[in-house]
Amino acid sequence: CLASAAASPTVEQITEEDAERDAELDRKVALVRSVGEECQTEPELRRLIDKKPDFVLYDGFEPSGRMHIAQGIYKTINVNKCTNAGGTFIFWVADWFALMNDKMGGDIDKIQTVGKYLIEVWKA
Repeated sequence: CLASAAASPTVEQITEEDAERDAELDRKVALVRSVGEECQTEPELRRLIDKKPDFVLYDGFEPSGRMHIAQGIYKTINVNKCTNAGGTFIFWVADWFALMNDKMGGDIDKIQTVGKYLIEVWKA
């Protein structure tokens, strides 16, 4: 009984741990919030990151030509913010949407080539 009492954390330790955990959660929520214009339900976002620290984010794009340098840099900054908050980022190459929207003249082979090019640019 004495051994378990000695190993129990004090109220001060629990309070400090809670404060550190809350500060880390605040940091992660702020990182994810910084990549968007608005957040419909910030309390829900906070709960999600708190309960599921290995959350997944998705981003789809239509391959339509060369990437502008600002597009590549901006995407990298935002992806890094989200992964630093604990997220895993998945990119969807929306090649069929590009085909429906007549990107690259409606040539699916060209669209897929551009999609592969964009993936390589983001990897770099």
